[in-house]
Amino acid sequence: MGLTSKSLDVLAAFTPDHPVRTLSEMSRDTGVPMTTAHRIVGELLAWGALERTTDGALQVGVRLWQVA
Repeated sequence: MGLTSKSLDVLAAFTPDHPVRTLSEMSRDTGVPMTTAHRIVGELLAWGALERTTDGALQVGVRLWQVA
């Protein structure tokens, strides 16, 4: 599985039932290793596809909604 597939898997972890996720949850639920998930999340945060909540969890960012 390539990096693009893993990135899409990380984004797909956000669902209506799970709109806020932790890095650990995403890694566990997608099968993407924690170190890889951390790197992907860092890039997605920098681009605006993900945002941190006030408690440090992750949610879909405004920029991804704008692209959609």
